[in-house]
Amino acid sequence: MISITTVQCETDILAIIALQQANLKQNVPIEVQASDGFVTVEHRHNVLQRMNQIMPSIIAKDATSKIIGYALSMPSEFGTAVPELHSLFSIINSLEY
Repeated sequence: MISITTVQCETDILAIIALQQANLKQNVPIEVQASDGFVTVEHRHNVLQRMNQIMPSIIAKDATSKIIGYALSMPSEFGTAVPELHSLFSIINSLEY
């Protein structure tokens, strides 16, 4: 059974980092990239800690409580904390809604 919850502790943050590392583009074989995808952005530990203090991210855990998926919640004030996302936040901030 899979359970969906939010980041609750440091162990969850470390598990997200481990899962992220395992799925970074440079760590995933080309054939797996084509069929299963990959992660392009690497978040630093201190950034993830601060993000989750403000807005806990969503995580999926398997029956053994191992994190098997995540959806990071990134408040707009972190738009400059991850260089790969600067242009994304620039576009978002220019939108009128």
